[in-house]
Amino acid sequence: MAITLARRQYEDRMMLLKQVREDWRQIHRAVRSNRPEAVIWRLQRLERTKDLHALTLPELLVASGAVR
Repeated sequence: MAITLARRQYEDRMMLLKQVREDWRQIHRAVRSNRPEAVIWRLQRLERTKDLHALTLPELLVASGAVR
């Protein structure tokens, strides 16, 4: 049971990090396209994700590989 739980947590974490990478790319695209509402929406989404996982935004971005 513990192995199943650990595996699920790992999969959830990997999915989260993939989502953060994609959100970061979408923010860059929205900035280039001059779409401030999309930028704000994505930043709010990142903020909610950050709060759910008790990480700072820089930690989340570095962990996801979006920022090096």
